[in-house]
Amino acid sequence: MVTSCAERCGIAAYSTALLAALAGRVEAGGPLTVARLPVPGDETREEALAALAERANEADVIHIQHEFTFFHGYLPNQTTLFRFARRLRRPVVLTAHSVLPLESLMHVAEETRPVRRLVKRVLTYHAGLRRAVERAPYALADALIVHTDACAARLAAAGLPKSRIHRIPAGVPPLAESAPLPPDLATFLRRPTVAIPGFVTPNKGYETALEALTLLPEDVGLVIAGGARVDSEAPYLAALAAEIERRSLAGRVRITGFLAEGQLAAVLRQSTVAALPHREATGSYSVTLPLSAGRAIVASDLACFREIARESEAVTLVPPGDPGALARALAGLLVEEERRKRAEAAARAFAGSHSWEQVAERTAAIYEGVALGDRP
Repeated sequence: MVTSCAERCGIAAYSTALLAALAGRVEAGGPLTVARLPVPGDETREEALAALAERANEADVIHIQHEFTFFHGYLPNQTTLFRFARRLRRPVVLTAHSVLPLESLMHVAEETRPVRRLVKRVLTYHAGLRRAVERAPYALADALIVHTDACAARLAAAGLPKSRIHRIPAGVPPLAESAPLPPDLATFLRRPTVAIPGFVTPNKGYETALEALTLLPEDVGLVIAGGARVDSEAPYLAALAAEIERRSLAGRVRITGFLAEGQLAAVLRQSTVAALPHREATGSYSVTLPLSAGRAIVASDLACFREIARESEAVTLVPPGDPGALARALAGLLVEEERRKRAEAAARAFAGSHSWEQVAERTAAIYEGVALGDRP
């Protein structure tokens, strides 16, 4: 399994949970063993990519956990994915964690510089570039794993055979034991609190949450439970902190920075509700954390959250980018204790019925299929 090994990475946590569930399984072909290899990241040297590929080729199946930043970016003249993949001699399974259109990867909507925005917009009309980003990375795989129906539909629309695409939602991990929090954060959490867990990235709708907070009673606080995932996202985190100051919300908002698993567990357990006000998402490992913590969740009405909401009363959906709707949904859960308790029970039930053992069973079946040459 070629995956992130970083401590501060949701996909690394996903892979760790999957590897633990796969360990020791016995399939039709015998015991299943999986070795973990680090993704190349910013490594671009041919000899390093060749060495990693040779290690991967020792296996019967190579499983790539794919996110565009794992292979030095998404642009054809930058990414190392294809240089790595052409050296592979074994069947490839690829889990697509981010199935996004080119304009989302280029952050066209967030670009504030007019000329740069125009250039990016023009590039999105380049058919060859769009194919190289939206189709080619997935075409190299013998089998594709996605987490939602929406991602499966996007890949099928890009021309990938439907028979090669497998929807396996992420398992819901058991939450770690709570660890002590810094005194100021522990004190802050004694008030009614909304928590937004996960790495701080521009697509997660923090600005919508800040506006919604101004519409809620002044005793309600907001905890942004995470920090920048990579150095390149640190400027956005700084801009968000400046926006909090500009809105005079410093007394009602805490940005925790990176939290160890036990501390994040404590924040989620001590918060009143969780919010996922994303502007866009094709899947979010962070949604599994409040589910595991048994929190009521208000999330944007995006396909990945909609699929969970269809199964569970734990999730209340609101239109993306609508602070009024977000505020009303949060206010309802904060005030109506009985409703909140039902949502919390539903979250715990959902977590219990979506185990990593089930994910491992279905993933192992895909391994066996491609190992036997079952590529449509």
